[in-house]
Parts: sequence; structure tokens; C-alpha cells
Amino acid sequence: MGGMNLAFVYAGTNGAAPTIVTPKLSGSLLSGITRKSLLQVATDLGYNSEERTISTDDWRTGVETGDIIESFACGTAAVITPVGEVKSTHGDFTINNNEAGAITMQLREHLTGIQTTAPPPTPTTGCTPWSQPHNHHNPQRRRQAATSTCRLPAALCSPGA
Repeated sequence: MGGMNLAFVYAGTNGAAPTIVTPKLSGSLLSGITRKSLLQVATDLGYNSEERTISTDDWRTGVETGDIIESFACGTAAVITPVGEVKSTHGDFTINNNEAGAITMQLREHLTGIQTTAPPPTPTTGCTPWSQPHNHHNPQRRRQAATSTCRLPAALCSPGA
């Protein structure tokens, strides 16, 4: 994967929301803004998110048992890219019939919306995440902030920010 992080969508059980899992940071994993943003967006959209150690064997077993229902890579250039097939010297396996999953695409659309337009308010903040500190750069977001019911400090959401 080189310059990207992996993420895994675990099926929710007993009515619980699915969980987005990304490997815990180590010396060989990137701590990029896309990864950080992904974890926040997942939470804002009502999914559970966590960082933990996951091996290739865990990945394969999770797909085989149906615990892992989607996988994707994330990074600055690709934003979120579905992973449908894994080829390994230990054997190949397919995730979600080699198709992009609904949760993967929802996360991708929300992240690209943040980057390019003003996405809908989230339950956590009541306003567009990550855009408020940059309102002074974008008149559209500045107008949106002035009319939002944002729960962030006024300095971050006011038209003059």
C-alpha cells in the first residue's frame, strides 16, 4: 500500500453500529490527516471507530467469517479507495464480492464533500467538520457558518473568523 493506510469495516452485531477499524500507529504507519479525518467522520456518522493491531491473518479470517464486511485504503491523493481483493503468498481472498461497500462509499463521499463543498451538519458539532477554522478563506462556508446552529465556539463559526 505504500503511502496509504488500511481500514476495515466490521459488521455491527446485536443491533450495534458497524465499527471502522484502522491499525494502531507504529513506526511504519502514517499518522496522516486523511486517516485522522476518517476516524472523526466515521464517529460523526454514527459508526464506532477504533485503532488496534490487525494482522493479515485477522483480515482474512474476518472476511471468511463475515465479521469484516468491507475494506479500504485511505490517503491524501486517493482519499478512500475500496479494497476488493487481496493477493498474498499465503493465499488470495476477496472482500465484499470485489465491490465497493456502502459504508466505504458513504465515508468517501462525506470526506470529499468536506474537501470540496459544504457537507451537511454532523450530529456531533451541528456544523461542517474541519471547515470552520478556514471560514475566512471560503465565502460559501462563511455564509453557512453565519446561519448554522453550530455548537463550536463562535470564533470558529462566525463570519469574521
